[in-house]
Amino acid sequence: MAKKKSQKLSIFLLNRKIKSYKGYLKTTRVESFKLNPELLLKGEIFVGETSTSPPDWVEFLDQGTKKMLPAGIMNTSNKAILFVEYLNRVYAITFGYGRYLLEEDYIERNFGLKVVLNSVNPDKLKSIDLANVENLAIKTRKQNSQGGSRQVFGLDVINDLMKAVTGTPLNRVLGGVLNGRDQINLSPKIEFIDLKNIIKIIDKNYDSDVYKSHFEWIDNIYIEKDISVINKLNDLLLVEIKNSNSKDIFLTIPEVIDWELSYQFTYTPKGVLSDELEINDFYIKVNDDLDKLDLDKLKSHRVYAHFGDNVDSIPKWSVYKCLNFEVVMNGNRYSLANGTWYKVKEIFANEVLEYVKQIPIYSRSLIDHYDGDTEGEYNERLADSDASVYSLMDKKNVYCALARSSIEPCDVFTKDKHFIHVKKKSSSSTLSHLFAQGRISGEAFISDREFRKGARKNLTKENRLDPELIPLSHKIKSAEYEVVYAFISSSSKDLVESLPFFSLLNLKQSFHSLNKMMGYNVSICRISVSPNPNPKIKKRSPKKTNSKVKPKIKKNTKSVIKKRLALKEPPISKF
Repeated sequence: MAKKKSQKLSIFLLNRKIKSYKGYLKTTRVESFKLNPELLLKGEIFVGETSTSPPDWVEFLDQGTKKMLPAGIMNTSNKAILFVEYLNRVYAITFGYGRYLLEEDYIERNFGLKVVLNSVNPDKLKSIDLANVENLAIKTRKQNSQGGSRQVFGLDVINDLMKAVTGTPLNRVLGGVLNGRDQINLSPKIEFIDLKNIIKIIDKNYDSDVYKSHFEWIDNIYIEKDISVINKLNDLLLVEIKNSNSKDIFLTIPEVIDWELSYQFTYTPKGVLSDELEINDFYIKVNDDLDKLDLDKLKSHRVYAHFGDNVDSIPKWSVYKCLNFEVVMNGNRYSLANGTWYKVKEIFANEVLEYVKQIPIYSRSLIDHYDGDTEGEYNERLADSDASVYSLMDKKNVYCALARSSIEPCDVFTKDKHFIHVKKKSSSSTLSHLFAQGRISGEAFISDREFRKGARKNLTKENRLDPELIPLSHKIKSAEYEVVYAFISSSSKDLVESLPFFSLLNLKQSFHSLNKMMGYNVSICRISVSPNPNPKIKKRSPKKTNSKVKPKIKKNTKSVIKKRLALKEPPISKF
């Protein structure tokens, strides 16, 4: 009996049955083949056109030799799809570049991820692809050649969104390794006649709830990829934008930037400069064309970044990528962040909301934030409002070994040993820095004497509060201290209910880390916004620089600034 060979398979589940298998394809330029009726397997094979082209490297290598490389070196692109029906489902098995024949709308998302988690030993995972709630732009892959459990990989059930997983199957009929995302990839030793049994096992494992004992949290949040759903969500977004909704829609910078470069922003190359992104400024810019706005036009609008008044503007981001918006549709909560829609189970969203509602409200009432002022200006006013109570820590960075960089212990420290961290309530990505600062500072304060020494030095320089509030000679009792997250907000809604979902999730994790793990008291508070009694003069548009007079910018600064602004990757965060 001949030994069976390993056959690489990529198997997709299709989300609905249609009249013809050909309807699942992007193109009609295929040749179809009926299955052998003796196999008792319902389905059909489609083979796409084969395309050939010379590899890019041929021309390069020809430059390095006097004798030309052999003629006829070609790359060949082969494409095939096998459709198989089992029970009431349709599966698509792709070969070569067959994946690109398949219409995206018909793919059942996260099918492969769920099958793999139900098929592998949870203690023998080989790799996991993740996205992070705190910064959704960050994607990571964690690998373990020996295989390991969720704990070995250090997965955070709150902050980590699992995107793909690789592991060792319990049923070796499926082969030695399984990988799953939307599809499942495997290499079993089979012949065609064995395919029905493979589909049977996969179908059964997809229906299983075994994964919930170790990975139930993966169902709570995931990237929405269904085009029809995304279109409906974008339609809802456009309706709210055309209604000039500024309470539920925010603009936020979609990456970490170096604020020391004094960024300012406009929505046209020569628009009015602003220190922050404000949705109302965008509405003013669009003005009468707001009713005509569609998705393509929205994505074509740009945010321009400026350094001071003299550097030319650079079109930095699409406005669409900067939008933050949440909506409930069909019993699920959807959140738009960094140009991507995320689906959140409403039950899970409510659980997070109820948890965060238990976090105490700060006992002190903080002064109002003046409309138009920066966070730095507010922190200074708060510290100066009562010199016997507050000491300014904002912009007084202290080296933190944990972060391997200098960070602020907090924005304002109080005589009651309260670390107050202040941030404008705008979006999840903006607030993630607030939560990170509180957590990292809190951990460093307990474990790093040099960090405490630097924070204490700040108190000494201010000469307002007793430096012994930050002791060096004995172990810190975290229960004597309180970490306060203060949100600047003009919203009339309840503070907790007005926070974006990913901010609630992040706040839950921060509270757990600081309170349950480190022993700090933790509270939250709203800082109200009131009219500025001394309003600033309206900001000017960028200056037109005389071509004969060079702007006064330090040597090499301008080129460095432009390079940083043009970077696709974000600069290193100060946190």
